[in-house]
Amino acid sequence: MVIMTGNSFSFRSGSIDDLESIVELWIESARFHARLEPRFQYAPDVTQPTKEYYAKQLQSENSYVGVAQSSDDIVGFISAQVHERPPIHVPRRMGFIDGLFVKPSVRRHGIGTRLWHMALDWLKQQEVHKAHVTVALRNPESIEFWRKKGFNDLMLRLEFDCI
Repeated sequence: MVIMTGNSFSFRSGSIDDLESIVELWIESARFHARLEPRFQYAPDVTQPTKEYYAKQLQSENSYVGVAQSSDDIVGFISAQVHERPPIHVPRRMGFIDGLFVKPSVRRHGIGTRLWHMALDWLKQQEVHKAHVTVALRNPESIEFWRKKGFNDLMLRLEFDCI
């Protein structure tokens, strides 16, 4: 477990003990995205499936979850994974940032950046050479954040209502 401190926040790898806090933050993020874009819809009770999902992530060798903490309160988290792509792709191993969320009350203190660097260090340890992140088009703060970290536009994902 790596612990980094600064600005009264500590940063470390997440553990199963952090599960409830991570789920609460993810749900807060989901609500934020639903306000941005009505097409982001979630099941009425996302708590249990989200808990199961992050419990698996916290225990998987192909996943990393990092947390930022202030006193006893988890104020942010990042989730990253390694995906194996089909053999037609080079490189085959691709990093994916599954989620990053920092409580609005503590943003602009470098927490997201520190969490990103922790995930990046983990991805490098996994010998991953490239990483992807998916960002909501109606979330300009997030788009700007990731571009400042060196991410570039690659694809545009389109959606079509079939019914």
